[in-house]
Amino acid sequence: IDDSTNSDLDNVTCMMFEQAQASYLVGLVAGMTTETNNVGFVLGMSTAMMNEFGYGYLAGVLDANPDATIQQYNVNSFGDSATAKTATTNMISKGADVVFHAAGGSGLGVID
Repeated sequence: IDDSTNSDLDNVTCMMFEQAQASYLVGLVAGMTTETNNVGFVLGMSTAMMNEFGYGYLAGVLDANPDATIQQYNVNSFGDSATAKTATTNMISKGADVVFHAAGGSGLGVID
């Protein structure tokens, strides 16, 4: 699921999902529920696939709340929870009341 590296094998079926569509829904909820009009997004790595999460989230937030500010941070790692935690803490100190991540293991820092 969400990996096509073995799609050339006869006994493997790869199932991909549209990252932007899933994160758009998260963005809609964030845009509708924020009480500060300020939300955050933490990305693990900047790749074409991972950026789709960001595009969808941003679009959803702004469709639901055109006045919202969206803070963003790219951790540049799927395994650096300390940096993700620091980024999230900074977003919260700057008014973010909803933070979404597409950051793999780094997302544990967002949750923390």
